[in-house]
Amino acid sequence: MTNDSCPLRCLPPWRTSPGGLELSGQLYWFYVYRRFYFLHLQLAMRRFYLGDQAGISTEALSYTQVRIYPEESSCPEITSLFSTDAQICSETPGLCLRMQNVMFVHGSRSELLLYRNGNESAGKPPQVMFICAHVGYLQKAELLNTVVFAYLDGEEYPCSTYTCNQCNTDSRIEVCEYGSHLALVLTTWINLGPGLTPDDPRWKIHSCENRGVTLDPNDRTDSPRVSFENASPRLLGALLSRNLSYLKDQQYRKVMRPLSQHFQGQGLWYLPSLPSENILEEITCPCPEDLLSRAGCWSLLLWLLPSSTPRLPSRRRLPETFT
Repeated sequence: MTNDSCPLRCLPPWRTSPGGLELSGQLYWFYVYRRFYFLHLQLAMRRFYLGDQAGISTEALSYTQVRIYPEESSCPEITSLFSTDAQICSETPGLCLRMQNVMFVHGSRSELLLYRNGNESAGKPPQVMFICAHVGYLQKAELLNTVVFAYLDGEEYPCSTYTCNQCNTDSRIEVCEYGSHLALVLTTWINLGPGLTPDDPRWKIHSCENRGVTLDPNDRTDSPRVSFENASPRLLGALLSRNLSYLKDQQYRKVMRPLSQHFQGQGLWYLPSLPSENILEEITCPCPEDLLSRAGCWSLLLWLLPSSTPRLPSRRRLPETFT
């Protein structure tokens, strides 16, 4: 593979296709704006091994967006929120992601939470909610609708969990009430591994080139949900409370920015990064031409990485890839 064919031309010419460098589940490009590439994983792990002078922080990988349906409506029928945050689990070590999808509807329209086939529902939640590449449409419909039907039958705060026996993705599905609204919430946890190479099955099985990839049985013993929640300062309940607060009375409009320059008329809002995290915006999408002509992508990477290797804590053994 040449650098010209790579979606991120600042990556070394690894022997993998462009799809092998991008996280799966982002195929719904019209739903989730931010992309996650192998480069993000490797840079986050560089900071873990080399210290604060290297790579990027896990906080820089956090992202939250809101979409409304129908678009440009002052009273949308459906409001969706997607958030992702990251933690490095030092026991393995590896980078774990927690992704949360929230579908928000008025309590009088609870039937909208049901997974339905048809053109009217295409491109909207819950159809675009993603569990993993190994859960097809029919299985996803069954998993989601089982919880929704339990709520419609009178069960209070129903929830269920599911773990993929192929990629070890953990997921939790729940329906909760929030004021006069209802929320269908899907939270997933994945472990992307240490980021040594895009050929690592722990990354590759979650990439867009996951066909035929299998995990070692030892890599399926640890729960990514347990690993993440043990390392995260923000509990799952606190995350859901924060995300629901954005949706209440359209509070997201006060703290988020519209992405009108890229998605005109599509009702997409995002939470801006902190000033110290702006560098992530440079490498989230394919490298912009002005960046290439100004300094080159390798110059960007050299700026992100330390000029000399700092002294490492004794508990961390530095892999050869990061030396």
